[in-house]
Amino acid sequence: MGPAPQQPDFRVLFESAPGLYLILTPDLKIAAVTDAYLRATMTQRENILGRDIFEVFPDDPRDPAADGVRNLRASLERVLAQGTVDTMAVQKYDIRRPESDGGGFEERYWSPVNSPVFGSGRKIVYIVHRVEDVTEFVRLRQQGVAREHLTAELRLRAEGMEAEILQRSRDLQEKNEELAQASRIKDQFLSNMSHELRTPLHTIIGFSELLAEELDGKLDSAHRRFLDNIHQDGMHLLQLVNSILDLSKIESGRLELHRETWELNAILDEVLSSVRPVCLAKQIEIQVAAPARIPVFADRVRFKQIAYNLLSNAVKFSPPRGAVQVSAALRESFAEISVKDSGAGIDPGDQPFIFDKFYQARALSAGISQGTGLGLTISKELVEQHGGRLWFESIPGQGSCFTFTIPAAGAISNELPHPAGA
Repeated sequence: MGPAPQQPDFRVLFESAPGLYLILTPDLKIAAVTDAYLRATMTQRENILGRDIFEVFPDDPRDPAADGVRNLRASLERVLAQGTVDTMAVQKYDIRRPESDGGGFEERYWSPVNSPVFGSGRKIVYIVHRVEDVTEFVRLRQQGVAREHLTAELRLRAEGMEAEILQRSRDLQEKNEELAQASRIKDQFLSNMSHELRTPLHTIIGFSELLAEELDGKLDSAHRRFLDNIHQDGMHLLQLVNSILDLSKIESGRLELHRETWELNAILDEVLSSVRPVCLAKQIEIQVAAPARIPVFADRVRFKQIAYNLLSNAVKFSPPRGAVQVSAALRESFAEISVKDSGAGIDPGDQPFIFDKFYQARALSAGISQGTGLGLTISKELVEQHGGRLWFESIPGQGSCFTFTIPAAGAISNELPHPAGA
């Protein structure tokens, strides 16, 4: 296969965007900033990244009426509480000048919009803080000069700026409504598709299994091959439909986890039993290293789904007469499970995108069939919804090792913190 298309550097693209943007974490730390924002606020990227927004941009202490911090904080808190876009009125929020420019504060006026960015389970992972510098427009209004005395150029410019600000606010609201409607339509489509596709698929798969029992006479080799193809492709399509529905539920926050306490080894044995027939066919040895007892607090059905995805991938990419190593250990408040294959590894060009939806990495070993491109994406989302983490290490020629963490019983909190070092 040809080389993978070169992926754009999205950080460079974001930082070069012409708009004034800040990316904030839920605790209001600055995670990213555009060059235009730095120029407008007379700041430098290395001096503000990782710092609290109100530490970097405080109110002017000489102005007793200053309310920029209070108003912006209230807007950001509304975004975090309601998960919706919050458009603010024009704010007087003065900017601190660098000492090299004389220090002090420069009077500025901003038109801010704060928008949530959702991760798995509809959890807010970032806030996009976008502003328009409308200082010039406000100063024109503050001059107190009647519009009829302004020159035609200034009048048109002021009116144009006012109209543009109002239009952008309306456009933003319309886009948000369109996105919400599109999301509802997508969810309804996927729900309908599940019933429309799964019912005939179960019929096709069921009849292919019934014919395979040869109740009406023995099948010749050609008919047996045709029947196997029908059954195999039917199961593949059913897996794809189920995977898309799972992913849709996760992304919309509708997937509920049924957490309970159970022994990891017992459930892991059930998953190992599912992949052993393929291991026998390829003469692959499964090596397991785990303590006798690791109590886990998690959704056992979703755990089996995660473990099966990783194990079936490991068996698929291991060569005949290879080995798959499965290990488990207790790491503070988490159980850590690793699955290592003896395959050719993941191409370095594919590694940054291995968890992307529908992304199918180039196989370094020839003759390996690809799956749906959703197994790793769903596994990562399910692990993170439990409060754990999924990562991998892969060296070409030496195989790949996927590791994930899941909460251990007796160490559960509302926050479900990540294990140390994760």
